[in-house]
Amino acid sequence: MQKKKLYTALSLLACCLTVFSVKGQANANNAITVAEANISSQTDAISEDQVIALVLLAGGKLTVKSTSSVFSHNLAGQPSLSLGTLRIKGKNIGSTALSAQTEVPLSPLEQTIGTGGAVLATISVDYRVPTGGTIWLAGTYTANVNYNVANFTPFYMTVPAYITATSVVPASAPITINSFGQFRSVAGASSNNISLGYNTTVPTVIDLKAKTSSTFTFTPGFTSSLTFTPVSSSVLKATLSDPTGPVGSPITLSTTDKSLTPPAGLPVILTNKRPSLNTVFNIAGADLLANFVNAGIYKLPVTYTIAKTPAFNIAATSKTMDSSVDVTVANMMDISLPTTTIALNFTSQSNYSSGVTAPVTDQVMLSSTVPYNITVKAGTSAFVNASDATATIPLNVMTIEGMSGQSGITPIQLSTIPQTIITNGNPVIDRKLNLQYRIPSAQVLSAIFGKSPGNYNATIIYTIVAP
Repeated sequence: MQKKKLYTALSLLACCLTVFSVKGQANANNAITVAEANISSQTDAISEDQVIALVLLAGGKLTVKSTSSVFSHNLAGQPSLSLGTLRIKGKNIGSTALSAQTEVPLSPLEQTIGTGGAVLATISVDYRVPTGGTIWLAGTYTANVNYNVANFTPFYMTVPAYITATSVVPASAPITINSFGQFRSVAGASSNNISLGYNTTVPTVIDLKAKTSSTFTFTPGFTSSLTFTPVSSSVLKATLSDPTGPVGSPITLSTTDKSLTPPAGLPVILTNKRPSLNTVFNIAGADLLANFVNAGIYKLPVTYTIAKTPAFNIAATSKTMDSSVDVTVANMMDISLPTTTIALNFTSQSNYSSGVTAPVTDQVMLSSTVPYNITVKAGTSAFVNASDATATIPLNVMTIEGMSGQSGITPIQLSTIPQTIITNGNPVIDRKLNLQYRIPSAQVLSAIFGKSPGNYNATIIYTIVAP
């Protein structure tokens, strides 16, 4: 009789175990990290074989749902993520694969992710987070994940804070001055686009400064004893732009960081990779004229800093990159004669007795980025009568000299041999020379008086040359 009772008790116990499914305690790693490598390559973040409970699942279903509406960011005011960002799939019960395994996006609706038999064992699941199509902001996103066999909340999805350069600024940003027109224009001269690219999970600001000095270093393009005045970095302007146009306001360079971006910074965007950002350096024409007349290379080392915006309260290591702005002024010379016809007329007795002078304001316009000489010579052997080629007047009757108040001009008597009227002039842009052409009375009496009437012509050539 006692044996029968024991058998009955054992049968009842076995019956209980086959009727109920028992919930266990969650001991899973209820989190996943969406790593930088996943974000930058746009590949899935995966966490496999995560234990959710020790249970006895007797022919029942393993289901999952969320009691949250979204994945919330740990910083107030930041965008949330859809529950469906997290994908969950039933995996194993003990060492046996769950049958009818299904991957589902997390949602408030209860969904079956697997079925199993009556085995007292741990149940595990796989987590997957596709990165494509989502803006990943550094921080921790949280939502409740509830299983019918074990409730464990919350579930954490962590995104690391990082700033990683995807393109490095070049060692130098060249600005080439090879035309006098650049000095004369309002726009001056600019560099080409200097590309800057990076991948990040934090909103960013981009700062720029002169790295070590507030002035350009200068290597002259010629040998000279001139004393060169240092050029301030403040003449250099920088503007950041993207394919749609300027991103922030232009800045002037100094040894203090200045932001190329708006005060609010640049937001994190889809794929987390900034589109091509370009820096253009510019020097206005007036600043070129005031500071860059001498041929040579002007160099200013600069430093870019990409950092998180101060308002975003998650630490991220800033990224710095060094470059330099190299302004190269070519060796150039130019000379022009705004007035090309000069007349000395003998029309009265006083012209013969006192001589004739023809002043010409701005007779010569010259520009040079290197020291220079100005020479003058005649292109013909004499002044020749336009009506009678046999009637001539010697060239040396004419003196070319500076007008009253015009300094630095050496008077010469015209000849076919080049003669220097300016020696070793300093580099200059658009210098104007006020000259006068004079035939003194002594030359009139000796060489002109008694000549056949008419117009006597000669060609005069001005040349700018290196000393």
